[in-house]
Amino acid sequence: MLSARYIENELFTHHAIREVCVLPVSAQDDESEFHAFIVPMHNSPSSLYELQKELAEHFGGLSLRIVMLHELPKTAFGRVSLEALRSLCCTADV
Repeated sequence: MLSARYIENELFTHHAIREVCVLPVSAQDDESEFHAFIVPMHNSPSSLYELQKELAEHFGGLSLRIVMLHELPKTAFGRVSLEALRSLCCTADV
Protein backbone atom coordinates (compact mmCIF):
# COMPACT_ATOMS: atom_id res chain seq x y z
CA MET A 1 0.00 0.00 0.00
CA LEU A 2 1.35 3.42 -0.96
CA SER A 3 1.60 6.29 1.49
CA ALA A 4 0.76 9.93 0.81
CA ARG A 5 4.41 10.84 1.51
CA TYR A 6 5.69 8.35 -1.09
CA ILE A 7 3.26 9.64 -3.73
CA GLU A 8 4.18 13.23 -2.88
CA ASN A 9 7.90 12.49 -3.23
CA GLU A 10 7.32 10.78 -6.58
CA LEU A 11 5.21 13.68 -7.87
CA PHE A 12 7.79 16.22 -6.74
CA THR A 13 10.32 14.72 -9.15
CA HIS A 14 8.06 15.45 -12.14
CA HIS A 15 9.45 18.22 -14.37
CA ALA A 16 6.09 20.04 -14.60
CA ILE A 17 5.49 20.28 -10.83
CA ARG A 18 6.85 23.09 -8.66
CA GLU A 19 5.05 22.28 -5.40
CA VAL A 20 2.88 19.37 -4.31
CA CYS A 21 1.01 18.14 -1.28
CA VAL A 22 -0.81 14.79 -1.19
CA LEU A 23 -3.53 13.98 1.33
CA PRO A 24 -5.17 10.62 1.94
CA VAL A 25 -8.94 10.73 1.73
CA SER A 26 -11.18 8.09 3.26
CA ALA A 27 -12.85 6.11 0.53
CA GLN A 28 -16.19 4.35 0.86
CA ASP A 29 -14.72 0.99 -0.05
CA ASP A 30 -11.47 -0.31 1.36
CA GLU A 31 -9.44 1.25 -1.47
CA SER A 32 -7.04 4.08 -0.71
CA GLU A 33 -7.82 7.40 -2.33
CA PHE A 34 -5.56 10.44 -2.47
CA HIS A 35 -5.90 14.08 -3.46
CA ALA A 36 -2.81 15.67 -4.96
CA PHE A 37 -2.66 19.46 -4.77
CA ILE A 38 -0.22 20.58 -7.43
CA VAL A 39 1.37 23.91 -8.27
CA PRO A 40 2.72 23.62 -11.83
CA MET A 41 6.00 25.10 -13.02
CA HIS A 42 5.72 28.40 -14.85
CA ASN A 43 5.27 27.94 -18.59
CA SER A 44 4.88 24.21 -18.12
CA PRO A 45 3.73 22.56 -21.35
CA SER A 46 1.87 19.82 -19.49
CA SER A 47 -1.88 20.22 -19.34
CA LEU A 48 -3.93 18.75 -16.53
CA TYR A 49 -5.10 15.96 -18.85
CA GLU A 50 -1.55 15.08 -19.90
CA LEU A 51 -0.36 15.11 -16.30
CA GLN A 52 -3.24 12.90 -15.15
CA LYS A 53 -2.49 10.45 -17.97
CA GLU A 54 1.21 10.28 -17.03
CA LEU A 55 0.43 9.79 -13.35
CA ALA A 56 -2.17 7.10 -14.04
CA GLU A 57 0.43 5.18 -16.03
CA HIS A 58 3.05 5.67 -13.30
CA PHE A 59 0.88 4.72 -10.32
CA GLY A 60 -1.29 2.07 -11.99
CA GLY A 61 -4.74 1.67 -10.48
CA LEU A 62 -4.23 4.22 -7.71
CA SER A 63 -7.20 6.51 -7.08
CA LEU A 64 -5.54 9.92 -7.34
CA ARG A 65 -7.46 13.15 -7.84
CA ILE A 66 -5.44 16.12 -9.00
CA VAL A 67 -6.21 19.70 -8.04
CA MET A 68 -4.15 22.40 -9.76
CA LEU A 69 -3.52 25.53 -7.69
CA HIS A 70 -1.62 28.77 -8.27
CA GLU A 71 -0.02 28.28 -4.85
CA LEU A 72 -0.41 26.01 -1.85
CA PRO A 73 -2.08 27.66 1.15
CA LYS A 74 0.44 28.39 3.88
CA THR A 75 0.25 28.91 7.63
CA ALA A 76 1.67 32.00 9.33
CA PHE A 77 4.89 30.00 9.76
CA GLY A 78 5.22 29.33 6.02
CA ARG A 79 4.25 25.66 6.14
CA VAL A 80 1.59 24.12 3.92
CA SER A 81 -1.81 24.43 5.60
CA LEU A 82 -3.17 20.89 5.63
CA GLU A 83 -6.38 22.16 7.21
CA ALA A 84 -7.02 24.50 4.27
CA LEU A 85 -6.29 21.70 1.79
CA ARG A 86 -8.62 19.32 3.63
CA SER A 87 -11.38 21.90 3.41
CA LEU A 88 -10.81 22.03 -0.36
CA CYS A 89 -11.25 18.25 -0.48
CA CYS A 90 -14.63 18.57 1.19
CA THR A 91 -15.98 21.67 -0.56
CA ALA A 92 -14.54 21.58 -4.07
CA ASP A 93 -15.73 19.35 -6.86
CA VAL A 94 -12.33 17.83 -7.64
